[in-house]
Amino acid sequence: MRILLLYIFLLMNGFAAAQNAVAELKFEEAEIAFNNRDFEQTIEKVNEFEKVLGGMTDKSLYLRIVSQKNLFNPYSFYADEEQYNLYVSLDNNIKKYLKATEKNGLDDKFKEIYAEGESLKKMNLIKDKKAWLKEKKRREDETEARRKYEEELREECKNNFKEYTLESLRTGVSIEEFQAQYPDILTGKYKSAKVSEGSQGSAVYIYYSKNINFEDKKNFVFPYNATTGKPIYDKTVHAVFVQDGTVVGFQKQVLYYNSQGEGNLDMNSAQAALFQHIQEQKDTLQNCANDIKYSSPEGQDMWSFDGKNITLFRDVYKDEKGKRWKMSLTTRVLKTK
Repeated sequence: MRILLLYIFLLMNGFAAAQNAVAELKFEEAEIAFNNRDFEQTIEKVNEFEKVLGGMTDKSLYLRIVSQKNLFNPYSFYADEEQYNLYVSLDNNIKKYLKATEKNGLDDKFKEIYAEGESLKKMNLIKDKKAWLKEKKRREDETEARRKYEEELREECKNNFKEYTLESLRTGVSIEEFQAQYPDILTGKYKSAKVSEGSQGSAVYIYYSKNINFEDKKNFVFPYNATTGKPIYDKTVHAVFVQDGTVVGFQKQVLYYNSQGEGNLDMNSAQAALFQHIQEQKDTLQNCANDIKYSSPEGQDMWSFDGKNITLFRDVYKDEKGKRWKMSLTTRVLKTK
């Protein structure tokens, strides 16, 4: 009988020793995973360690807490339920660790976990599940409302762009068809001149009535009446652009001021009006839609969207004495594809 009891005792001790060896092996694997910054694997190995051992230890709880800390992202707290669950678990584990080890004295690990607990308190995050779900829903509704508002702004900008490019003005037709449809733009006989090489190597030409000349013949701005010599102040289309035999764009005057002209403005006031208009166009076309691309070559402001470019040409001139001056803002719309 004594021999049998001794055998059972030795067997149980051997099983316990084997169990401890497996547990230590699992903990070593957990430490290796932690050192490799694989925190999910670390927690998995800690779970295996505690299962083999039959409960948690100070060192396994510590390793679980520091791994959870690295996995926790407070910025996703109200968007990801896993982060909520992780936060609740982390908070509870910190409290467990501090309570279990407070009698052991003030070591570095205790200070570290205590500091982490204080950091979580400062975040002031919601722990109650119902309250968290309510706040999560509120934030989702707020995000959706913001998305809809931004989408409305984008649509508004796109519509402003289309309106500014005069969508009602037909392009893609021959110059003869265009003149027949819009006789007030190309009245009677017209002139043409090469403007650029265009996007695919084919030249772009400007077409305008013989009743119009340009003071700036290089850029075809500062239009004036060829008969009277007076500047053209109206804001109607006065020129069109043709590429490969079809109309691809148009040009019109937006503002024109000079020392003897419209509105009797002084030069500073006229220049202020010029740049105010440019800013208004920026607000209308650029600020609320990333889809509309903006650039600013010298003396120009350009917006590109939906295969078209809008270019504002700023033209300012004054003589040496500053007594005679003029400035204009010209809009040019061109198809790019």
